[in-house]
Amino acid sequence: PEQERVELIPAASPAMALVDAAKARQAVENVIGNALKYSHAGRPVQVSVQPGLLEALGPGLAPRPAWQLVIEDEGPGMAPADLKRIFERFFRADPSCTLPGTGLGMSLVQEIMRAHHGHVEVSQVPGRGLRVALSFPAAPCED
Repeated sequence: PEQERVELIPAASPAMALVDAAKARQAVENVIGNALKYSHAGRPVQVSVQPGLLEALGPGLAPRPAWQLVIEDEGPGMAPADLKRIFERFFRADPSCTLPGTGLGMSLVQEIMRAHHGHVEVSQVPGRGLRVALSFPAAPCED
């Protein structure tokens, strides 16, 4: 039933990224799980793939091509102060502790993305919920 709320929006072109499949899956599952947990009941969670760029690995180098896996929910969002703490270990935005979790999920997502030389960005979507973008380095094109 929860999986039925996930709307997949495919990339316009084939998306190949350099990832450790198990770790990337763990990061994606953590983010989608949070989106489902915090979304309003029955509301969809959208998952899309978009081209993007990552910071250059050094001075004088060009930004690196990437693929962003973007997860957007329709939950209540987060207070700005909580959003700043989202990657802290054991931080929970739910002070009532009524929702399951340890507060480790997003710190783990950040560590996984760093290990991939990628990036995670979380932002508030006004009137909608949260947007989490996982940017993975794009695989080199084969000619």
